[in-house]
Amino acid sequence: MAAELRVSWTPQGKLTTAELIALPGCAAAGQYGCSALTWSSPMVYLIPPVFGGRELYSNNALDSAVFFLWDEGPSAPVTIDFEKLLAKTTWNEPVW
Repeated sequence: MAAELRVSWTPQGKLTTAELIALPGCAAAGQYGCSALTWSSPMVYLIPPVFGGRELYSNNALDSAVFFLWDEGPSAPVTIDFEKLLAKTTWNEPVW
């Protein structure tokens, strides 16, 4: 499965939102920018950072998921809210 993440950020470098897109199925072998799947239904999702000593994450993260059903095609794109996803972390601090 191929997925694309289109990220938006402020001029100061802080992440704001992103669109997570499951790419459509390939029409022919060797194509790029598409998902080449048969008999498989994978999922791509973003989860919040996992801190040392924690083995679980919130299932609410599955709001940020796209999938590809081999017999139906890709799911609709989803919007990622980085303020929510990265809350209580320093992962969204500008790097420049």
